[in-house]
Amino acid sequence: MMQAASPAVRRIRDTHSWVDYVYGAVARHLWFSSEKHQKAQSRRSIILVSAIIGASVYALVLFMAVFSGFARVLLSTPAAFYGAFGIAWVLAWMRWGLVRFPRAIEDVRVCFADEKQFLEIADRTIDRLSSRAWAFCLSAVLLCFGLTAVILGLFVFVHDPSRSRLLPPAWYQGSRVMHLAILIVLGVSSSLPSGTGLWLLARNALFLNEIRDLTVVPFPGIILARFRPLTAYYLWIAGSWFLGVTLMAVIFVGHLNPLPLFLLSLFSLAGIVTAFVPQLIFHAYITHAASEVAGEFVRIYKVDFSSRIDSASLQVVTSMLQATQPAQVWIINLKDIALVGAGSLLPMASVQFRNWLGFHV
Repeated sequence: MMQAASPAVRRIRDTHSWVDYVYGAVARHLWFSSEKHQKAQSRRSIILVSAIIGASVYALVLFMAVFSGFARVLLSTPAAFYGAFGIAWVLAWMRWGLVRFPRAIEDVRVCFADEKQFLEIADRTIDRLSSRAWAFCLSAVLLCFGLTAVILGLFVFVHDPSRSRLLPPAWYQGSRVMHLAILIVLGVSSSLPSGTGLWLLARNALFLNEIRDLTVVPFPGIILARFRPLTAYYLWIAGSWFLGVTLMAVIFVGHLNPLPLFLLSLFSLAGIVTAFVPQLIFHAYITHAASEVAGEFVRIYKVDFSSRIDSASLQVVTSMLQATQPAQVWIINLKDIALVGAGSLLPMASVQFRNWLGFHV
């Protein structure tokens, strides 16, 4: 009697960053019965934990505002609510990306001739993606920039009428030290996911750079099929990046002057690079595999068929020609390209649309 095939053993371990730790710790207290939910690896648990974190941040600053008699102003400041929502949004996508990444690269390991070398690179990448030191370092840099701008606005340029104001006038009056404390809480809560997200994007780019010169197996169809989930992964990451930039643009950008337009274009470029650079590498894999197949068939033709052409050999040669023509050399399609292009323009379009409506945060 034939035995059922055992499921493939995973060779690439999960990440263990501070994001994974926080989501796992919160999910274990949410009475989920499924182990996947308890580890915050399902979509439902990721969304729920993200909502709890975002709501907790907003509740904390609201408590501080109530304590200082500032609650009415905080509740009338949409930027504070959008900031808490943005924290939840970025954390949710980071958690999804960290959960999905090991599984996405697990799918493609069979496409490499030296699978052991690929696994060594993957193992190093998992450790570096999980690095708390680099994530916290970048977060601290972003926090310093943000705090510098806030302190200058609240205490140095507070009486300068020529300066534009990001927040309502009440933030620049009364107990500004307490207002600063509220903004510090929001700043720390925002800089942690932002700095960590930048590190994850950078580390992903280094991973692609490390695997681009690896030799792939000479089977274009297999590469095309196996790399499609990884392509979808990078497209989803790029899409979430565009939406996150759009949210920040709606909150912090007043008008599309040259400097804000340049910064938004720079951030959008990061999303475009995330979506398209992997496709150049995957395209090279497919064309290399097709070239290897064609080269082998050319060798067979020269040895076995170049001296004679009859009906049987002609049929074999025709079959070889068909086999050397890959059905598709790009994994990405026109629909994907159109969506990435639209996403890259979304931050600028959202600011323009908000101003056209006369809505301000």
